[in-house]
Amino acid sequence: MGEEIKFSEVVRTFREQLGVKPEKFSEMLTHGLLNISYTRQTIYNWESGKREPDISFLLALYTYHFGTHAWQLGFAAECLKAMRPETFKSGIIELSFPKRNNHNKNE
Repeated sequence: MGEEIKFSEVVRTFREQLGVKPEKFSEMLTHGLLNISYTRQTIYNWESGKREPDISFLLALYTYHFGTHAWQLGFAAECLKAMRPETFKSGIIELSFPKRNNHNKNE
């Protein structure tokens, strides 16, 4: 069995792939979610492994972007898998990209 990825690596990887600083990453991450915002310090804490993202935030993020190919959907799914690997290894819960809806022609 392969080594499990840490959620801090997921956060860092997504931010670096986007090529943005933590401040911008936090803005992009919460875009479209009402009453949710994070500071650059929060992102630093996630990347360093000092804190984990709230499960409720990740589920809200996943639900909000379900039906799209938005990077936030992948971010939420990968963080949840990294934070709770035992839940997803059982096969009872599977998070992945859903079939694409054609309601958004800009994608």
